[in-house]
Amino acid sequence: MARKAKAKPRRSMGINGFRAAEALVQTEIFMRASTGNGLFSFISGKGDIRMPREGYGGPLTYVNPDGKVSLSDLLQDPANSVGEMFMNLKENFIPMTIASVGVGIGFKLGKKLLKRQRSGMNYLIRESVGRGVLTV
Repeated sequence: MARKAKAKPRRSMGINGFRAAEALVQTEIFMRASTGNGLFSFISGKGDIRMPREGYGGPLTYVNPDGKVSLSDLLQDPANSVGEMFMNLKENFIPMTIASVGVGIGFKLGKKLLKRQRSGMNYLIRESVGRGVLTV
């Protein structure tokens, strides 16, 4: 007697908008703690890292006046920018952890409290866009 193949679990292959929103918020928290900028500001920010002013007699290092790191800063001077990111992360570790845990709890609580509304939104999305594309 031949064995039956094991049934594969049914899984939606679409994008879960709720999880994507949580991931975006968590990324924003981490970027603000490490770089001092949000995600959009990190990508589009102007680089302000520069050489020391004329007449400076100390070691030749780059200066970042506001302590915020943008992608332009990171590309101009990676070593000092990463060092600045670690300093920011060291200073903001506790607030970042508290915010991250709070957001996780808030999203779990919101997911349970808004179950009925999310079900209605999923129905509307499924009817207008199609099944398996996006869920909330």
